[in-house]
Amino acid sequence: MWDQDERDGTSFRVSGWRLHVECAASGVRLVMTHDSSREATGVISLVGGKLPPVTDAFVRGDELHLAMPQNDGVNAGLELVLLVVQANRDFLVVESTLAIQTLWLDAHPMMEVQLPGKGSLVTYPQDSALVYSRPNESGEMRFDVPTASLLVDDRDRQSIDESGQAAGSVRFFGEFMEKGVIRKVQPWWVWSSTGPDSTRIRGLAAELAKRPLPLTN
Repeated sequence: MWDQDERDGTSFRVSGWRLHVECAASGVRLVMTHDSSREATGVISLVGGKLPPVTDAFVRGDELHLAMPQNDGVNAGLELVLLVVQANRDFLVVESTLAIQTLWLDAHPMMEVQLPGKGSLVTYPQDSALVYSRPNESGEMRFDVPTASLLVDDRDRQSIDESGQAAGSVRFFGEFMEKGVIRKVQPWWVWSSTGPDSTRIRGLAAELAKRPLPLTN
């Protein structure tokens, strides 16, 4: 379950995993540890601008909801829902439903999901999903820090902007967006303490394809 903690964020603990969520103008940080491992951090942000402050944060069932509505200083607002889908000693799977909206008449907002690690992304198709990963800081497989893969279902592929590839991020949207329109994507984070498992990734891609994208948060 989700708990507020001393770092002014929200944490989810299960099976030795600890996912800590921190919100700042630079982005929403997903800080993951497993037992006594080093931290691995993913970041969700707006490209070329700061995130608006969080005005509403609450837990509904097993979901963490964060609302960052647009203000005068940014070209879009962001809503984020995080849900732990699966967890065991080796893997933690987190669904992230990301919704972006602008109140401007002429805006091209772009959202970025930065994966932990170093260098460009590694991408490969898996059934109906694209799977993104990134080498860790040493460029080699290490088991003292969790690895992360991002699964993007076929329904969200048209929203991908390839400009983030070299920067180690998956970028969504970036084209003209009409005022008041809400656009959503629903990537899954697959955190592992033992390294990527192709069989498990294949099964998760099939599950993601069956997961409905909610119309509202």
